[in-house]
Amino acid sequence: MQVVFFRHSLLNRGGDKVFLHYANYLVNKGHTVTLYVNRIDTLFSVHPSLDLKKIPLPGTAGTILYAIFRKFQSSLVVVDIIPLVVFMSLRNNALVYFAQDLDTSYYQSSPQKFLVRCFYFLGLKIFRTASISVANKLALELRPLSNGTIDVVQNGVDTAVFYPDSLEEYRSLKGDKKTVLFMVRSDFRKGFDVGDAVFKLLDEKYRGLCQIWAVGEEYTDESLDIVNFGYVSADTLRQLFSSVDLFLYPTRHEGLPLMVLEAMACGCPVVTTEASDEVAQDQVNSIVFPVEDVDGLFQGVYEVLSDERLKQSLKKAGLSTSREHCLDKASSDFEDVLSMHYARLVQPG
Repeated sequence: MQVVFFRHSLLNRGGDKVFLHYANYLVNKGHTVTLYVNRIDTLFSVHPSLDLKKIPLPGTAGTILYAIFRKFQSSLVVVDIIPLVVFMSLRNNALVYFAQDLDTSYYQSSPQKFLVRCFYFLGLKIFRTASISVANKLALELRPLSNGTIDVVQNGVDTAVFYPDSLEEYRSLKGDKKTVLFMVRSDFRKGFDVGDAVFKLLDEKYRGLCQIWAVGEEYTDESLDIVNFGYVSADTLRQLFSSVDLFLYPTRHEGLPLMVLEAMACGCPVVTTEASDEVAQDQVNSIVFPVEDVDGLFQGVYEVLSDERLKQSLKKAGLSTSREHCLDKASSDFEDVLSMHYARLVQPG
């Protein structure tokens, strides 16, 4: 099977990780895979046999122009942003939209959301592009927008990489303080502002006895005790998850929250929002509150930090949940679905 993966950038986000993992997996299974990308700045590993090609035109405009005018011969093209689906459909018909979230959730303004809905109408209704969704809930959101097939391949966590692995170095860093891991990303969808408000309340409660371990973008606030780790490798993230008291994930919208699964696989209790409810079950494997419920999320964090029995219960259930979302199965399912589309779109009859 010949497959092209196409996207503008390859960075250190969860969506980039999943996209690259499937490309690597297909190469490892003997398929011919080419990844076209414009901007590369990632810690994630690229399979040595993956044909990585730089889009030759600079910037976002360059990626759009290349998507419009480049025709890929006898290839199935996997794209995970709906505008690129539309642009590439002008010269390519063997496309699969790999939906990792609803693209309207990336934007705040009504005109931007309307424009994205227009792209969905063209890409999924008019061009009838086949889709692979990472979550059942996301597939339900996409079905009214589509006349094409929508298959579901739920994200999986690599339990060979993510497992309980507390490190003495990080336990010593904690000292007697309560520690909360926080993924910092300026994307409105990820709820940085909500998490920041929660930490303000938490600081009032603990009076300097709570420490925030931030991964991703830098988190600066002189009123809070913050340790910035920046963008970290999978091994370091595993050790951080395994060493903190809990993971706060105040997201506004998700496909399937991979980082929540990774935390659970490391035995890290999770406090999150209903946007994560594809895997997060309130009072079972996590503590869950409505989106943007600052007071509720604060109470959830405080409850976990204060109740060792609850903490251990969440750890146990979270580990069980992570084992139900195996990356090996997800990868195999993705290959099977892609092979089906490849046979139908590229090799008719």
